[in-house]
Amino acid sequence: MKPIYKLSLFILISIFLMITFSCKEAEIEFVDASNPSVQLEKNEISAISGESFTISVTAKVNDEGTLTYQWYRNDENSNSTGTRLTGETESTFTTSYNLKNGELEKIFYYYVVVTNTNNNVNGQKKASATSNLVKVTIIKDDSKSYLNDFNRRLFLDADYPEINLRSMYVSPRIAENQELFAADAIMEWYNDFDDYSPTTMFVFGDAGVGKSSLCAKMLYDSKNNSTNEQKDFSIPKEKIHICRLRSHIKRIEKNNKLYSIKDLIGLLFKINTEEYEFNDDIFVLDGFDEFCVLTQNNNLIGFILDKLYGFSTSDFKILITSRKSEQYFSDYHVERSRNIRTLNLKWSPSSVEK
Repeated sequence: MKPIYKLSLFILISIFLMITFSCKEAEIEFVDASNPSVQLEKNEISAISGESFTISVTAKVNDEGTLTYQWYRNDENSNSTGTRLTGETESTFTTSYNLKNGELEKIFYYYVVVTNTNNNVNGQKKASATSNLVKVTIIKDDSKSYLNDFNRRLFLDADYPEINLRSMYVSPRIAENQELFAADAIMEWYNDFDDYSPTTMFVFGDAGVGKSSLCAKMLYDSKNNSTNEQKDFSIPKEKIHICRLRSHIKRIEKNNKLYSIKDLIGLLFKINTEEYEFNDDIFVLDGFDEFCVLTQNNNLIGFILDKLYGFSTSDFKILITSRKSEQYFSDYHVERSRNIRTLNLKWSPSSVEK
């Protein structure tokens, strides 16, 4: 065979082989591990300082791969720059945070990276997906401070270890009727959830008359199972929500989505008012007079009073304590609103002597 023919044959065979192998390669389909679908249980959580809270995620894949998890925490609203949480590698994790001195609240953002590993595929064997953020707001539990104050010793003297505010508590009476205890009037109002019953009660009294102590007693009675102590209040503990207004001034002032009383309740007690099932709850806002003095936004005072004046619901009650000042209440005449009931507290000389 002449050289020219050999060269031609070689070229033809080479072309044939190239075409053959190219076709075989084209027939191979590479399959990668599938991307996980990730769904957080909640997008926002409120937690009490020092108490644990749980974050959960549901992830799925359609290729029978193995899922692994890694959680992250961020101080910023970002799911790409967080700090890896060592050991948090399950679909659910529980943690807690204690507010530091001076911190009224703390906000963290959590997210999880879910990785699917499938060693049976012939392509990429790992695929990951990052969840959206869970916003966690850590807040103070004002009820704890009330109970602590109520049970704190009044004297350091070792001879009087049992003397505290609880043991010295005297229930205030109504100024207009010294035979009627304030607790009885409050319970009568609370138990009446008729459509025509006032939703809000203002409890007025001079400094030192016992407005905050009254709130503490309400909390204490709800949590105290002892049958040996006098109970002035009989409200289930899960129904009482209390806040010291002066501790939340900055949060109220910074909020730009405050349009109604329900918005205020949701802000102060960190509840979603659209989802929360109100059922004979009582929300106690202690120290409205302090709020009026300390707020930098005087328009908020008028806004709150104006909204309360026309607010009515049979789902829950609002109790507000305050010193009565013509400077803040003269334009609203809260006692004239059918949606508001007022009580004026006064010490009974006989009770004090006792």
